[in-house]
Amino acid sequence: MILGARAFTKTGAEGANCAALPERGFGIAVKADDGGGRAAQAMIAALILRFGGFDEALMARLAPFLAPRLRNWRGVEVGALRPAGPLVDDARLHA
Repeated sequence: MILGARAFTKTGAEGANCAALPERGFGIAVKADDGGGRAAQAMIAALILRFGGFDEALMARLAPFLAPRLRNWRGVEVGALRPAGPLVDDARLHA
């Protein structure tokens, strides 16, 4: 992701994604049960938003990852992903 030294992310195989928040002193790991990376990436973005303590400018950089639009082969939007659950229950995600 594009947050500079404030957060580091790494995608892995089979829907695994990790992030480190050095200023907070912790890391996050997410594994999508279906092995797809899209859902894990959205969840990592939501958790970074929740725990990162970022200002509005850095949070705006997370926006494209929080609810990616799904398009078919013709480019028509057919849906979207959005993180859910108590760890990401944040009003900024539902705007």
